[in-house]
Amino acid sequence: DSVIMCHTLSKQLASWGIKVDAVEDAETTLRLLTGPGNDYDAAFIDWIMPGINGIEIARQARKEGMNPKTALHLITGAVSDDSTLREAALAAGYEQVMVKPITQKQLLQAIVQGMEKLPDRQEVVAMMRQWIVGYKKDSGQLADWSRIDFERRLSVLVAEDNAANQKLMTMFLEKMGHSVTLANNGHEAVECVRKAEFDLILMDCQMPVIDGYAATMMIRTLEKTQRRPHVPIVALTANADEQSRQRCLAAGMDEFVTKPVNLRKIGEVIKKFGDSVLTGRN
Repeated sequence: DSVIMCHTLSKQLASWGIKVDAVEDAETTLRLLTGPGNDYDAAFIDWIMPGINGIEIARQARKEGMNPKTALHLITGAVSDDSTLREAALAAGYEQVMVKPITQKQLLQAIVQGMEKLPDRQEVVAMMRQWIVGYKKDSGQLADWSRIDFERRLSVLVAEDNAANQKLMTMFLEKMGHSVTLANNGHEAVECVRKAEFDLILMDCQMPVIDGYAATMMIRTLEKTQRRPHVPIVALTANADEQSRQRCLAAGMDEFVTKPVNLRKIGEVIKKFGDSVLTGRN
């Protein structure tokens, strides 16, 4: 119910590309958790709320049809070793009790803890764990590997059909200062290249309509017929074997990164091709 706390958490989550609904009262909280479209991945609820407390909110939400996939996290200003509160929270369905002030790293860890049990969120979880590792110990700042220095900010096309992966890639790239354009399939990727110039393309190999291999070949043909400069294309694929790597190279891709995407590797690849793009344009 604290306006400042609500604003702070909402701002931080939104900066990571996460859709946020911020409310300041128990009644609205219950309505959102149990109403139509209650598909939240996580809910952060204060223990002390006007009317009813956070424990009772969780109990009522469970009874009134809250989505069982929603992970609940109780926020409190109480001491961290309050075992009575912790036991009551767990019994009410909370994943954990989080003690104020809450760091960025703790927020990420809470989101991962709730999603790691869901089969359809494993790729997202793997990428977010890398963000957690990227935070310096006892610090709210990203470690140096996530802050690779670039002489020039790049225009990056991300061709990826998974919405959650799109958000994470966008969050990562924009945090490094690059501009991002999204394509949901190979056809959209080719159309984006027709209409605009990019410094780098991150291309998922398995996409609907047109896959990444065919899209890459079409882009290379477009470059030749219109005498455009060669744009580096980095393959994103779940297949790590040599045959898959050779197929990517044969299609005209320049680099090969396996999924779940390693953010450190993506940063290194972008640095590598970003420097070459800058050199080629000087």
